[in-house]
Amino acid sequence: MNSKFNFKIGIAGWYGAGNIGDELILKIASGWINSLGGECIVLSISPEVTSKLHGIEAVDILDVEELNNIIPQLDLLIVGGGGLFQTHDSFSYKGLFESDRSDVSCYLRPIALAIHYQCPVIMWAQGIGPLYTVESRKLIKDVFSAASDISVRDNVSFSLLKEVGISNKITVAADPVWSLSIHGSVDAKEYGKKRIVIVVRPWGDSSEWKSNLVNAIKDNLDPDKHEIIWLPFQSVDIPGRSSSDIPFINKLIDAVGDNYSQMLVSTSEIDEVIDILKAADGLIAMRLHAQILGVLLRKPAIFLEYDNKMRLQSEAINYPCSLRLSLDSSAQEWNKAFLEFQLLKFNVDEQVIHAQYESALINKEILEGFIVHKLKNKTADTPSFYSKDWMDSWRVKLVFDALTRNNEHVSSVCERLNTLESKINEVITSKLYLSQEVENNNELLESLKKNNETSEQLSNKIERVYELFLESKEKMQEMDSKERCVRDEKIQTLQDMLDKKDKEMLSIYSSTSWRITTPLRVFKNLLLNPKKTSYDIMKKIFWLLPTHVRVKLSKVRHAIIRRYMRSANISSEQQNDSNDISWEVFKNTILSSRDKYKGVFVQEMVIDWNVPLYQRPQHISSALGRAGYLVIYRTPNWSADNVNGFRLVSENVWVTNSAHVDEIEGTVRSFYSTAYAHTPEEMSSVRKGSKIIYEYIDHIDPAISGDETNIKRLRALQEYCFNGGADYVVASAKKLEEEAINAVGKEKVILAQNGVDTRHYRAAAHKSTPLPQSYTDFIYKYEGKVIGYFGALAPWLWYEAIAELVKSRPDLGFVFIGPDYYGGADKLIKADNVLYLGSIDYKILPAYALKFDVCFIPFAIGEIARTTSPLKLFEYFALEKPVVVTSEMYECVAFKEVLHSDSADGFSREIDKAISLKDDPVFKKRMSELADMNDWDARADAFAITFEH
Repeated sequence: MNSKFNFKIGIAGWYGAGNIGDELILKIASGWINSLGGECIVLSISPEVTSKLHGIEAVDILDVEELNNIIPQLDLLIVGGGGLFQTHDSFSYKGLFESDRSDVSCYLRPIALAIHYQCPVIMWAQGIGPLYTVESRKLIKDVFSAASDISVRDNVSFSLLKEVGISNKITVAADPVWSLSIHGSVDAKEYGKKRIVIVVRPWGDSSEWKSNLVNAIKDNLDPDKHEIIWLPFQSVDIPGRSSSDIPFINKLIDAVGDNYSQMLVSTSEIDEVIDILKAADGLIAMRLHAQILGVLLRKPAIFLEYDNKMRLQSEAINYPCSLRLSLDSSAQEWNKAFLEFQLLKFNVDEQVIHAQYESALINKEILEGFIVHKLKNKTADTPSFYSKDWMDSWRVKLVFDALTRNNEHVSSVCERLNTLESKINEVITSKLYLSQEVENNNELLESLKKNNETSEQLSNKIERVYELFLESKEKMQEMDSKERCVRDEKIQTLQDMLDKKDKEMLSIYSSTSWRITTPLRVFKNLLLNPKKTSYDIMKKIFWLLPTHVRVKLSKVRHAIIRRYMRSANISSEQQNDSNDISWEVFKNTILSSRDKYKGVFVQEMVIDWNVPLYQRPQHISSALGRAGYLVIYRTPNWSADNVNGFRLVSENVWVTNSAHVDEIEGTVRSFYSTAYAHTPEEMSSVRKGSKIIYEYIDHIDPAISGDETNIKRLRALQEYCFNGGADYVVASAKKLEEEAINAVGKEKVILAQNGVDTRHYRAAAHKSTPLPQSYTDFIYKYEGKVIGYFGALAPWLWYEAIAELVKSRPDLGFVFIGPDYYGGADKLIKADNVLYLGSIDYKILPAYALKFDVCFIPFAIGEIARTTSPLKLFEYFALEKPVVVTSEMYECVAFKEVLHSDSADGFSREIDKAISLKDDPVFKKRMSELADMNDWDARADAFAITFEH
């Protein structure tokens, strides 16, 4: 050890590959280590490159024997910084033992050796993730749990480490490069061209975003006013270890063309790179550390966020969204960003930059705290994962692999010798039989001559048979025509008979005698089945009442439903529909074969199955049925179901009014947070032998939940479920998920947002569905500018903003489709450019919505907007329509493709943007992709965990 140093400290990372960002981190870290009395030894991808760039001793990080010699000499091993641990590349246990395998696990070998030799390890300035495999998460847990100290550069990395099970203290600090003190720029050139520096890298399928970049340059940068400097941030090419960005950049240079002044500057010298950036007038960055350097140098910039780490960095400095692009950004978004970029304005607040600087210095404090205060009394616990002699295991593996390769080579040589011997034998054999084959061929020629004569005779016979076939075909067509005529006559006769019967029945139903005897028939039904008949009479009277009266009687309605469902005589199920079966038949035919299903799911009463606008309960039930579960959907028979017994309504889905369902054990039962009919006592009584799901789909709110009595019942149900009454809570929105986790813990909460039945909305039949003339006239009048909404006209719509928008934009046509909830239709503005169609059956709803140009979800600002995952959003995606929503609809604005505002004026501007996007094929494709990602079948998959054990 050099006498001027007190400690020998190793640092491992993506060093020696010539990556400017990682070499910057190494320069900063080694400077800090030296200042703290430590001698720095780098575990490098290329020790030669590291020594040349930094003048520091370096060893090969992939040479395990060399690591085994150097690590016992270390007082401390630092791993980092940078994004080393991720699954963009292979990350496996196998990679620990295979030196010729390109695997992230190569960074674990020095850690395993360090802990084996009792050398403390710091995981320093790390960017973690993504970690898509169980194996990678297990490795991360083992490694980071063994570390003496941990720091990460963003909160997402912090959360991911906690998620995989790291209980150690974790410090969050900005990337060390933020600690650089670099300001100003070099003198501008005399001539007038603006110098644009572009830092890009190959990533994924680069064809689409590469094309967008090239086109944006050609469309927005004037060759007479701009020159382009291509600056590769990784220019060292080490076969089998790292590859240079230069070949990729050369293709871009060719694509941009000779009209532009272009220069490729290849250097691994950090000072040269910084000087080039200082001289720039603007920057386009697709590397994290180019992004940071651009901000430190106060350069106007566009950031191409190819990875989550760049997105998080942009958010941390509040960088304008208009100057941030992703790989799937549309050509239009690229052009908008370049138009703003040409203004060459710097867009980051100085206080934000200073905050990043202060945060970055925490990385130095971590090193200082450990080196100065802990190394003198260093200890290292060895977790069970590393307790074995890892080096011996490595050497045994090398010997075993060498023997295996040798055996394989010997086997290969033997196989080739055997093959050669077989070929020699084949040649000898073929020579012996050659003369025999010649003789056989002569005999064959004679036989062919005779066959030729026979073929001519057969050909003549075939021609005759074909003539007979044509004659028969004509006769058959004649007979078929006669038979068709007879069949049509019989069908017409039967149709005439049916028409006659229909007229007779209509005559009977409209006759005075039928009307006079109606009370007698009702009286007869009251005697035979008094409870059901009374229930049907009250139901019919209720739906004949005006809307405002029905609203006032809502409390009475739910009381009637609860009383009827408790007291219904389940033993007297009578079938009103030929498709209804009794409990006994259902039990003996369907339920007796429950083993062929993945499980039994009971959707407790929420709404009738047959309602005009299908909602979440029907969709989830149908999706679970398609997935192979037996689904039992309980109905109050209040609006349109009229089921007595069990009725098959969809694949594996049965609707029922039978109380016998409570006798079925081993089920998963779903109770909705909005269903007034249920009580804690009821849930407790059916919980034995079953699992209870509490579907938390809306806040309990007077605008949604009704009067005080209903709210009191719903709160009692929620309190019961949040205090152990439910086995799982299914949340339909992230805000509701957070509340549920606070109440019952993360392990009992499932996030299953609303979704879309893509098959239904994409069905070709909707395009030919006949529509009312009044609707088509309205669409024609506002062609290209139809703004549509379907869903409930309920208290949570923003009627004031809608009215202001309608008045200010008479050029737009507004269509509203949906049932009237609590007088919502009366609150909707009446105007020439507003059309309210009422409820439209879900089966044909897409036919109407296809005529929309822009879809609209104008919820009033408040808690309902913030906590709702609107089902219609995903249905709009399936229609491939642009969507405008209220800004506080967090579940909607989580999709960057969704336009939003918090005022009527803002809605007007966003609608204009949406109209410009409605025919964009790239945008429509993205909408379709979002619909596929949010299909109901995917949502139903989230329920699978409830059927386990």
